[in-house]
Amino acid sequence: MKLRKGTPEEAGVVPERVERVRALAEGWVDAGATPALVVLAARRGVIFLHEAFGKLRPGDDAPDLALDSIYPLASISKTITATAVMRLVEDGRVGLNRPVCNYIPEIIGELQDGKKKITVRHLLSHTSGLRDEDAYALAELRRGKIELPPCPPNQHPAIHEWLHLRYGLPLRAEPGTTMCYFNQGFTLAGEIVRRVSGESFADFCRARIFAPLGMNDTYFTAPKEVRPRIMRRPAGTPFDWWNGEDNDEWPGPAGGGYSTAMDMAIFGQMFLNGGAYGGVRVLSPATVDLMTRGQFGLRMQPPEDEDPFSNCPYGLGWFIFGEDTGAEAAALWSPRTFGHTGSGGVMLWIDPVYEIVGAFFFAQLTHEVWPGDLFANAVTAAVGD
Repeated sequence: MKLRKGTPEEAGVVPERVERVRALAEGWVDAGATPALVVLAARRGVIFLHEAFGKLRPGDDAPDLALDSIYPLASISKTITATAVMRLVEDGRVGLNRPVCNYIPEIIGELQDGKKKITVRHLLSHTSGLRDEDAYALAELRRGKIELPPCPPNQHPAIHEWLHLRYGLPLRAEPGTTMCYFNQGFTLAGEIVRRVSGESFADFCRARIFAPLGMNDTYFTAPKEVRPRIMRRPAGTPFDWWNGEDNDEWPGPAGGGYSTAMDMAIFGQMFLNGGAYGGVRVLSPATVDLMTRGQFGLRMQPPEDEDPFSNCPYGLGWFIFGEDTGAEAAALWSPRTFGHTGSGGVMLWIDPVYEIVGAFFFAQLTHEVWPGDLFANAVTAAVGD
């Protein structure tokens, strides 16, 4: 099944309720909750809502936001990273249950044999027993005090430095016993892709995921010619660091990347289709099934400073949204719904029961205002059969 534009009736949704969803989205821009919002909703392959509201960037002369405006993906990129790793698992080149140190020996450090138990599956499910706060502390301790090895030609210098400043982290918990959000795990996963494939992480994703699916507006480093299409927030707001001017500095597998709502809807539809899209198979149905169910019987532990989607299981690169009961979870999602959010307001979700793919590309201005759950509820409520 390939996405196409169609009427609400073709999608089996109620036209009056779709108009209500549209008005809801437009109202958030009119009320100043966000300066820029692109929304997309599709059911059974039929796009019944795709709208852009607001301005592309600050300024009185700024152009209107367009349907193909490009947003920073932030942590939605983790879904892409997990897919890249699983392509190598399907190729028989990476073992999901094999130790990470088989591919990246440097993670062990000195006298840390317990880290030999960390598997690739642990990285993709936030169950490695490692913590981001330790990664940041170790990097600050080492910065300017250790000599980095030469950067490989297929590695980005910023990622190379990032990894080497953080190798040797202490183990906080037995791998597979707790689920705690760990950004570094997906940077390590991207490094596995680079080392095993022999390609840069970005090149591998382009060749094995983006190009086959026709995701022509998705990048880990946005080319200069498309940067004028990147949505920018007002300076001085909490998320203005995602503005894209310096995207060469961090094309990372844990929180980098740029895309459009349409491209990410295609990616989501591929998962809803069981791993295929438009006659191209990217993943096997067995892989999609594994990636979209919780791992190790665990639920995500909430971080200390925030509480987004922190009470649900995590698959391999995906939150299992339908089991979330947190404040920002949509109550009408079916239990099988999976998806991901990204810092700064973006969200992608896939509901296999109601056959919905939804993209909510919201330019968040404050930590307190994010109506993604309200949008998802209204979209789900539009289903009429």
